[in-house]
Amino acid sequence: STLRLTYGRVRPYTPADGVEYGYYTTLKGVMEKEDPTNPEFVVPAKLKQLYEAKAYLNTPDLFAWTVIIVLLSLGFEKLFLLLLRRGYALLENH
Repeated sequence: STLRLTYGRVRPYTPADGVEYGYYTTLKGVMEKEDPTNPEFVVPAKLKQLYEAKAYLNTPDLFAWTVIIVLLSLGFEKLFLLLLRRGYALLENH
C-alpha cells in the first residue's frame, strides 16, 4: 500500500453540457459504488441500514433550518424582552 498525496484546487467537474459531478462524496454515491468483492468498497451493514431507513441528514437543508430557527428565536426573545420592559414600565408609572 502506498500513501499518495496531492494538492491543488478542488472544484466540481463538468465533462459535458448539463452534467456536473460534485467534489464531495454523498451517501447515495457510496451505496451506488458498493462492491462486496473489493475490500475498499464494502459498505458496513449499519450504514446500509441507516441508508435504507433514510436516516441520513441533508446537511445544507439542516443548516438552513437551524439558521432560521436561531434567527426566529432571537427575534422572539427581543420581542418578549421589549414587551416585558414596557409592562414593567407601566407598572412603575401606576
